[in-house]
Amino acid sequence: MAAIARFAADTDAVHLLAAALHACQTVTAQRQVAAKSNEIPAFAPLLDRIDLRGVVVTADAMRTQRAHAEHVIVVGG
Repeated sequence: MAAIARFAADTDAVHLLAAALHACQTVTAQRQVAAKSNEIPAFAPLLDRIDLRGVVVTADAMRTQRAHAEHVIVVGG
């Protein structure tokens, strides 16, 4: 058990932000979040890879940023 804990502490975890289709439980895009950052700056670049015209976009509380809402509207979501 101690060896596993040391191994986990020595590795750098990859933090991903994903976009998913709820109906079919499929990830449609993902983007790595920069080290020492958070998901906020990764939100718009992630959605830029997806056609949002006519789509309802849902997100958790961290994405409730005015700039995020404006971005979704501009690209047609």
